[in-house]
Amino acid sequence: MSDRTRRVAFTGAAVLLLALALLLNRRGSDPADRQRAQAPSSPVIERSPTPPTPSRTVQPATTRAVRAREPAHREREPSLAPAVTSGAGRAAATAARVFMHAYLPYSYGRAGAARISGAAPPLVRALREAPPRVPAAVARARPRLVSVRAEAATGDRDVLIVAVVDDGRRRYDLRLNVHHAADRWVVTEISG
Repeated sequence: MSDRTRRVAFTGAAVLLLALALLLNRRGSDPADRQRAQAPSSPVIERSPTPPTPSRTVQPATTRAVRAREPAHREREPSLAPAVTSGAGRAAATAARVFMHAYLPYSYGRAGAARISGAAPPLVRALREAPPRVPAAVARARPRLVSVRAEAATGDRDVLIVAVVDDGRRRYDLRLNVHHAADRWVVTEISG
């Protein structure tokens, strides 16, 4: 084998290894980019919110840079949750806010289930049958709604809402599924 042939073979092998390294690095990118927002599959009600951990603090949504030279023949699952239109997001967030203003006193044992408005009848029944209650150590706390934001569209008529609550001792997130039916938005699920 000539010296020129060896150099060409070595250069080709180096380019191949570099391309393989770049491909593996791209596939092993940040796992947060691959997460999808998912709505709970059935009504979930916790009896007491869990204490916050560093991973449960409110973080701004991450953005992902799109590479201009991606092959057109490969199809992939979308890496970000479907966007919510501004009008639907505002309407769903307003319905969630109305629900949360009645739900929070109920979950801290200060109000009855009859005060809860803006919820679908099956959710109201589930809340009556299994009332969520905070631990006795924080029952005297005064919860306040810090923020309510539309996070993702989970269907044609559903929006995932994240509500942040602070009761003076801890801060926690509640996820609500808000559904548009009969010209109004109602909360159908709550978890967190």
